[in-house]
Amino acid sequence: MVLAKCFQELGLRSSVNKERSNCADVAAKSQFHNYSLVGNAKSFRLSRTAKNQKDFKVKSMADWRGDNDYSVLVCPYYQYPKTKSQIFGQALGDNITLFSWEYLSILLENNICEDAKTNISNLWNISSTISANTNVADKDNCFLEAQNEIIRLYLNLTAAQFEKLFQKYKKNIITRGETEIQYWEEKIKEINLYTRKQAIKELLSSLKLNEKISSIKKYIHSLENERQL
Repeated sequence: MVLAKCFQELGLRSSVNKERSNCADVAAKSQFHNYSLVGNAKSFRLSRTAKNQKDFKVKSMADWRGDNDYSVLVCPYYQYPKTKSQIFGQALGDNITLFSWEYLSILLENNICEDAKTNISNLWNISSTISANTNVADKDNCFLEAQNEIIRLYLNLTAAQFEKLFQKYKKNIITRGETEIQYWEEKIKEINLYTRKQAIKELLSSLKLNEKISSIKKYIHSLENERQL
């Protein structure tokens, strides 16, 4: 819903897809220019450890594009891989735009909104632009810096202005992370005060052992009834 609203604020007609699987989250269409796109929203917990290319579903985005012109993945900027990754090669090969929530915020802060004179489709075609200047041997290299430059020039911002905006987002993430760390440190202190009985109860609850047993019993019961028939 947030991604659909962002596209709407940029002047596109956008809606959330009702299907819950095997499709992109959002569909959008230009009100003034003849193009359409699908978008997928991603975000990962700060406590999430290693992420692999399947987490980003870049290859799926190529299939989900269907008859639309563009396919846009929106992920927190600082959660994209920093160096080499298959997702960059996949994005260049299939023209999937690796956008970010930070980019959307910057566009809206700078009052970017499509109208009859303003066509923002180039923003959804960045991977194609970068691909034209990328050697096959370098296709998996992180291209976010090159992408930043394209967006900065589109917005007519200086390098210092663009960097200042990103520093603001980075500061917010650090503050949020410190708050989360404090929360989990308090939970550790709380758990250290548990009695043995309370600790066992919490452990059984977290492992969901009773639920697992219940599921197995239910399955076995269904087989027994089927056999009787």
